[in-house]
Amino acid sequence: MKRTLSTLLILFLLALITALSFACSEEKQKAEHKTSMLFLGDSIAEAVAGPAPLTEREAYGYYGIIGNSNEFDYHNRAVSGYTTADLATYVKREDDGLNMVRSLISSADVIHISIIGNDFLFTNRTYMLIELSQGIYDRIRAKQASAKQNLHEALSYIRTLNPNATIIMQTLYNPAGPDSPLISDYARYYLAQNGITAEGYHDLMGLLVREINSVLINYQKENTVTDEKGNTIKPFELLDVYSAFEEVYQTDFERWNTLFCGDGIHPLNEGHAIIAAKIQEKLTELGFSSPHALDNYKQCKTEQLERLFFTLESKETVKANILSAQTFQDVSEAYFSGTMGAVPRYTEMPVKQGKTFSENLKFSITEATLQDSKILGALNKNKSYIAFHADGTYELSLVLNSLARGAIRSMISEEGGIDVDDYVQLKEVLPYVNNIAPGTKETDLQGLVKGLKDYYGIEIQAIDFNKPCVVSMLAYFAEHKKLIISDPDVVGDTVAVRFTGHYRLENMENPLTGERLTVIYVNNGIGQNESYVRYTLSQNDKGEKTVRMTIDVVNVVLEGTIIKED
Repeated sequence: MKRTLSTLLILFLLALITALSFACSEEKQKAEHKTSMLFLGDSIAEAVAGPAPLTEREAYGYYGIIGNSNEFDYHNRAVSGYTTADLATYVKREDDGLNMVRSLISSADVIHISIIGNDFLFTNRTYMLIELSQGIYDRIRAKQASAKQNLHEALSYIRTLNPNATIIMQTLYNPAGPDSPLISDYARYYLAQNGITAEGYHDLMGLLVREINSVLINYQKENTVTDEKGNTIKPFELLDVYSAFEEVYQTDFERWNTLFCGDGIHPLNEGHAIIAAKIQEKLTELGFSSPHALDNYKQCKTEQLERLFFTLESKETVKANILSAQTFQDVSEAYFSGTMGAVPRYTEMPVKQGKTFSENLKFSITEATLQDSKILGALNKNKSYIAFHADGTYELSLVLNSLARGAIRSMISEEGGIDVDDYVQLKEVLPYVNNIAPGTKETDLQGLVKGLKDYYGIEIQAIDFNKPCVVSMLAYFAEHKKLIISDPDVVGDTVAVRFTGHYRLENMENPLTGERLTVIYVNNGIGQNESYVRYTLSQNDKGEKTVRMTIDVVNVVLEGTIIKED
C-alpha cells in the first residue's frame, strides 16, 4: 500500500509539470537551411526548475532564447538530476518515436551541454565543504576521477555519432551566499568550528566549484579529437559561465542575489539570460549566430513585456530601453531592471494555429508506468482518457479508482496519519511554488491549486478546502511546512487531475533514418520549439490508432500507450 501511495503522489507532482505550456517569440518562416542545435545535460539546461512563471520556459530558458533568436532548428533533451554517468548512458539510447536522442546527436551542427554539477552537489556536498575547509581533498579527487571517466565516455560516443559537431560545454557558477540553503545547518556548525562564518560561504563554495570546473578545463587541455578533414581540434569549446556570474557578484551583490531560485542553485530568469548572452557570444565567435539574433531577442522581450507586464506604468520606457540596447546582455538588463519587483499578470495565451484531427478522437489509457512501476491498475479506466478534438482542444483525465482511494484512506487510519514527506520531499518542491504561480506563498496550497486551474488549465480534485479537517491540516502546514494527513476524510470521493489545452499536428522526419513521424504538440502556444508534452501518433498491428507519450524529468520516465476507443 505504501508503494501505491508513493507512486501516486509522485505521479500527481509530475502532472503539475507536464501540462504546462511554454512561450517565446512568434514563429518565423522556415528557411531553406537552418543550423541545428541540441541541448543536453541537467536541470540547468532543461529549464524547468527556475524560469517563472513556467509558461514562459521557452522565453526565459537559455535554450529557448538562443534557439528562437537565431532561428535555429533546436531541440532540448536535457533531464533534471542528470550526472555525467547518466549522460554517458543517455547518449546511447535508441530513438523512441519523436523522443529521439541518437538521431538528434548525429545530425546536430552544435551540441551544448550543461553537466557535472550534480556529480558533486547532489550528494555529499556537506561533507565536501567541511573537508575542503580542512584542506582535505580525498572525496573531491575521487569524484573528479569518476566524472572525468564518465565525461570521456559520453563525449567519445557523441563523437562516434557525429565527428563534425561543434560541442560547447559550460562551467558551473557559484550560487552560494550567506543565506544559501546549500549550506546545511550541520555544515554551518562544523564550518564555524573551522572559523568559517556565513560571510565566507561564497568563497568556500567557490573553491568547490572551481574544483568541479577543473574537470572540464583539464579535459579540454589534455585531449584532442580529429575531424573528418584530419584536423586536430579541441574536444569541445568551453563557456566560462562561472566568471559571468562572479562579475555580477563582485559588482552588484543585490542583483546577484536575485539570480537564483528558492532552492539556492537553479538560475532564475535573469540567470538564464546571463548564460544565454555567453552562449550567443560563443556562437558569434564560431560563426553560427544569425545576423538577426539581436533584433529577434528584442522582439521576444518586448512581446513578453506586453504579455506579462501590460499594466506596468513604465512599460513604454522599458520597451524603449530594450529596443535601444546594443547587445544581448544590454537587452536582458533593460528588461529585468525595468520589471524588477513587478508581479507578472496572466492573460489568455495565444494558440498556435496548426493542423488538427478531422474528427474528435478519444483514447483509453492502456498502459501507464512510472519509475518502472505499472500504475494503470490505480486508474479508473472509464474516466481516465486522452482526447483530441477537431477544434484543436485537448483533454487529459487521470482519475483514481475506488480501490486506490480506499487504500489511501485505510493507510491513514491504520497508521494514525501519514507524513507526506515520507513519500515526496516537500522541501524540494516548495521553492518552485512561486515559479508556478508568482505571488503565491509556498505554503498556500489552496492558492497553488487555484493558480494551476486559472493559469494552466490543470484542475486537481482531491480535497474539499472547506472541510474542518482540511482547514486544520493546512493551518499546521502553513506554520510548520509539514503536511500531515491525519484524518481519512481529507481524501475526497474523487481524486483526479484533469488538463485542458490545445494541440497541433506536425509531420516530423527522423534526420538520421528518414522515418516519417506524426507528432502531437500540446500547449505550445507561440514558441518555435517542441512542447514539453508531446505524443507520437502511430497504428498498432490491429490497425488501431495509438498515441505514446514519454517524459524524462527528474530521473523519472513516464510512459503511456493509448488506443482509440471503439
